[in-house]
Amino acid sequence: MKKGGTLILAAECREGVPGGSPLDDLLRSADSIEEILTMLSTPGFVRPEQWQAQIQALVQRHAEVLVHSMLDNDTLEACHLVPCGDISAEVTKRLDQLGPDARMAVLPQGPLTIPYLA
Repeated sequence: MKKGGTLILAAECREGVPGGSPLDDLLRSADSIEEILTMLSTPGFVRPEQWQAQIQALVQRHAEVLVHSMLDNDTLEACHLVPCGDISAEVTKRLDQLGPDARMAVLPQGPLTIPYLA
């Protein structure tokens, strides 16, 4: 994915974000993804589950992440994610903005897919 691209994640998130979990606390303690990365790079800063926040933050530093799920918008925003109510409308909007040379990939099996350019 190009830097500055858009990733739309469609996931049920049936179990939600466990309130009060170390990940939830870490995400809610920061105002931005950059603040999370700054905290994580502070010598001596160690939190359970911090690797999850780090991976999320690094992905979000590279691309905008929109999420279509059962989670409410407040929860998504507290996790520094952008709610996506209508995937089709969002894809159409983004492709229209980028023009005829825009490229898109669909990974229906998510983490079980290994994409490559042919």
